[in-house]
Amino acid sequence: MRRLIFAAMLGVLAACARRLPDGTPEGAFDLFLRAMEETPYDPQAAGRAYHLLAPRARDAIKAQAARAQQITGKAPTPEAMFTPTWAPLRFPVDRTHAVIDSEGQHAILEVYGVEPQTQHVRVPMVREGDAWRLEIEIPPASDAPAAPGAASANTRP
Repeated sequence: MRRLIFAAMLGVLAACARRLPDGTPEGAFDLFLRAMEETPYDPQAAGRAYHLLAPRARDAIKAQAARAQQITGKAPTPEAMFTPTWAPLRFPVDRTHAVIDSEGQHAILEVYGVEPQTQHVRVPMVREGDAWRLEIEIPPASDAPAAPGAASANTRP
């Protein structure tokens, strides 16, 4: 009986010690890069990448999708709006280092290639529950005029 209880306790401790793949800034960034690389081949990859973004970035992409629907009349998913606009790193990642703030809610992930002087980016991250998300800057939805021939609320029949 003692062995059974001991084994159960070890199992609980091991489960508590395991981190989610996105439980660190480095892990979330790695998952994001993998999803972006898989997007052309895996229809679910864009959704995985989109959900690794911070709420502010997801909201900006949703606004772009809403604007696209106004222009085209079709409702694209936010994931469809995001993946064509994001360019993957232009260098292979050699190492990363996260600097987490004192509250543990924000981090800057330093990403280095094999030539750190020229291959270096800083990725802001934010904690969302037990996971980390990328705070990528997404340009706001454009107020560009509608496509030629598109109906406008101001046109008369």
